[in-house]
Amino acid sequence: GHQNKTMPRTEPFRVAIRCCPNRPQAIVKLQGNQFELQRPKTTLTKKFKFASVVAPDEDTRTLHSKAGVSSTIQKSVAAGESVTILSFGAQGTGKTTTMRGEGGVVLQAAADVFKALGNQSSGHASSATLITVSCLMSAVTPPAQSHLTGRQVTHEVLLDGLLPGGETGEDYKGGLVVREHPRTGFFVEGLTELAVESEEACEAALRTALRNCSAEEARIGSGAPGAPLRLHTLCTIRVKRRSAEGDETSAQVQVVDLAGWVRDKPAPKAP
Repeated sequence: GHQNKTMPRTEPFRVAIRCCPNRPQAIVKLQGNQFELQRPKTTLTKKFKFASVVAPDEDTRTLHSKAGVSSTIQKSVAAGESVTILSFGAQGTGKTTTMRGEGGVVLQAAADVFKALGNQSSGHASSATLITVSCLMSAVTPPAQSHLTGRQVTHEVLLDGLLPGGETGEDYKGGLVVREHPRTGFFVEGLTELAVESEEACEAALRTALRNCSAEEARIGSGAPGAPLRLHTLCTIRVKRRSAEGDETSAQVQVVDLAGWVRDKPAPKAP
């Protein structure tokens, strides 16, 4: 059979910090790849060191080079490895702008993939290369009363981000199910994978997905039927190649935008 050749990983993960732009940073002091936090209303400080730190006055494009996002994607695709870029943090700190905004990680990934394949000049992949795009949305529903346990429970509904949802979301191809294949692992059954042959087509597909994600996100808190409470998104570019010798490589670039976490307020003390 054909072999799927990959290079051994030398770095399991890398953590980069982006300081939220347009916010007062009085409690933060930056120095290279290290920042120092001061606890509010005290003089206590603590230093943290990461792979890279993006300052508040640096834009998203700086993140691609400074944090090594573009180089990591290009090296991984060229080597037939998979890579995941994930955003995590508090609500309202700019994660979605960084990942899904104009010039963000999702759209830049399309350019990085085709550059890694050596098709930047022609803009087209070779006949031995198959590139597909998919987008998965995980909509977390507001708590509802369980008839079995009597507790408040939430559900996550998986939606196809490449299909339009309409004004109320009823047209989404929703209710997708995660399955496990004994050889290839986990996958989402029925999720659309759109084949693209050029960087332009790849970017167009991603822009369609991002518009649908934004439309679903706009329904949060609207009170409309099925409106989500929170929304996670996963955009994937998959690259499959076959060499003249018959060797096969498979790589995928996953960009994950997790919904921001909100710290629960402590319950009021009893009088």
